[in-house]
Amino acid sequence: MKAKFIVVISLLVLITGCIATGKKFSTVLPSANGQGLVYIYHPKDAQFGASEADFLYLNGEEVFRFTHGGYSYFYLEPGIHNFQIRLSTFFVATEQVKQQLNFEVEAGKTYFIRYYEHKDRTEFYSTGTMAGAYQLTKAELKEVAKNNALVELPSKRLLKHKLMTK
Repeated sequence: MKAKFIVVISLLVLITGCIATGKKFSTVLPSANGQGLVYIYHPKDAQFGASEADFLYLNGEEVFRFTHGGYSYFYLEPGIHNFQIRLSTFFVATEQVKQQLNFEVEAGKTYFIRYYEHKDRTEFYSTGTMAGAYQLTKAELKEVAKNNALVELPSKRLLKHKLMTK
């Protein structure tokens, strides 16, 4: 009985580690300090349930594990900022960049960036004693129009990070 309890608790911890669990989406006020506001979000995609969440980096700094169904926002100074999605292996960020976006931010403007993975191809393997297949996905990180983002964002949950000031 105790073993079953431990298994159930372990599964719950693993499942919630792959899905965003913060507050549901709500808009925030644009910055009055000459900054731009950037929302970034990750809808469920071809990788949902198939792998662990990858990491988001902003200007070379690790921000968070980007779980499915999550969103966050940044107040950024005007200029070009580098967003990267890095592969996660055993819940640790690697140096492998899956996708990156150099993004120009202007003061007083609001932007929406979407991270999505779609099926690229299936690869098959055989070792002589066993065979199998696995799916490879391609990451996509791009700006989307406000009206498209606002259709997808209401079901997303907040991913907090250390760069949040408001």
